[in-house]
Amino acid sequence: MSVRVDLSPILRRKYRPDYDPDKGLIVDDGAGKTLNQIVQGLGIPLDEVTSALVNHHVVQPSYIAKDGDWILLTVAISGG
Repeated sequence: MSVRVDLSPILRRKYRPDYDPDKGLIVDDGAGKTLNQIVQGLGIPLDEVTSALVNHHVVQPSYIAKDGDWILLTVAISGG
């Protein structure tokens, strides 16, 4: 019961240098876990993730993943 997690470029470089954007990260035991648990399991601090999409819909950190979900984790950026 797996989910696929894709990371924004900033999260990729900072926490998962081995990340392959064509494959994403497959979390085999992700279904049934909250989004927060999945993020922590990937070694990413919770405060680094500013938004998450599951199957193209914004979700809360308490969202419980389902088998086959596609999760995108992003960070807020600013510039000037």
